[in-house]
Amino acid sequence: MMKNEGTKIREKRPILAMVCIGIFLFVAGFIITISCLEGSDRNSDVELVASNESTSSPDAFLLAGLSLSLAGVVSATAGPAAFFIHRKRSA
Repeated sequence: MMKNEGTKIREKRPILAMVCIGIFLFVAGFIITISCLEGSDRNSDVELVASNESTSSPDAFLLAGLSLSLAGVVSATAGPAAFFIHRKRSA
């Protein structure tokens, strides 16, 4: 039985959405990471007094940026792969 074009497009929408969300997350994380690294380069010339805080704000933003980038890569690659594997096993 042949599938019509509407059915094929409807089946590809979740994959396309997952890839677009993954790319967006990667770009957002990359921008956050780069902005944190640029901020730390500017502050490296000035001697900073050590504080009692275990995690400073730039470190938290750096971790968030790296996490977003990783989530974006996983979403854009593993998500569609899971759809393809699931479709192949169910057929």
